[in-house]
Amino acid sequence: MSAPIGALDLGTNSFRLLVVDDHGGELCRRATITRLGEGVDRTGRLSEEAIARGLAVLSSYASCMAELGVRSARAAATSAARDASNREEFLGRAQELLGFPVELIGGKEEARLSFLGATSWLRGGGEVVVADVGGGSTELAVGEPGGRPRAVVSVPVGCVRLTERYLAHDPPLASEFEAAEREVAVTLAEAVAQLQPSPEARLVGVAGTVTSLAAMELGLVSYDPDLVHASRLSVEAIRRWREVLFGEDAESRAKHPGLEPGRVSTILGGVVVVEGVLKALRIATMIVSEKDILDGLAMSVLEAQREGGANTNA
Repeated sequence: MSAPIGALDLGTNSFRLLVVDDHGGELCRRATITRLGEGVDRTGRLSEEAIARGLAVLSSYASCMAELGVRSARAAATSAARDASNREEFLGRAQELLGFPVELIGGKEEARLSFLGATSWLRGGGEVVVADVGGGSTELAVGEPGGRPRAVVSVPVGCVRLTERYLAHDPPLASEFEAAEREVAVTLAEAVAQLQPSPEARLVGVAGTVTSLAAMELGLVSYDPDLVHASRLSVEAIRRWREVLFGEDAESRAKHPGLEPGRVSTILGGVVVVEGVLKALRIATMIVSEKDILDGLAMSVLEAQREGGANTNA
């Protein structure tokens, strides 16, 4: 029997870890808010404080992988690292800590991996559009479930980027919301025009904003991924949550069951993107998936092992 394998997603707002056995069975899944991309949209650099937060989380993930006997792993850094002029410093320190390279993946590879993971549990039903709403960017991919997407696009709108760029007041001013909404609408209209999805395509949403909205809609006092996975978010529900959240300050938002403390400040930007995705695609309902880029990364390592060589050695 082969040793377990690991997958790490070093995102703009959170770092996440997945460990699976050689059959793809989940052994461990963790997520931690790091805000690696805090201030990057303004400064073009990762702050030392954000790097320190990220490295502390990676240290705990490295310990977890060692305890589980992980020997092969794949780690991917995304939007915040792509945008930062000092990304090599962070990637080098992360590699030294983990003991294996951290890839800087492009937006299209991020979209492809998200599609691979998010559709791994779906069968039939025609085309699927996967929307990965991240902290610094949103990836869209379209194709048949379980295969490679036929078209992918990555756009620079995400929950952290929009919040820092537009939503200066708490609660935000109407003019701030309108400015954020305009950017999302224009950007996503161009993205959807590139994808040209089938009119009958289903929409699958992944990542923290989407799963948080699902948990809030379900009223989950304690987060339950089994209840969140495969749940549905209608455009009406998302619009209702947007109206509620944009009328509250951070203290009031923090009281909603299902919204973890680390997302209180960024959920506003995120809900603008999620609503914008549904509007741009003219789809009334989003299917929520707990499986995402992490699962796609893990699947890529398992595929490499089957072909005779793992991606990296932990």
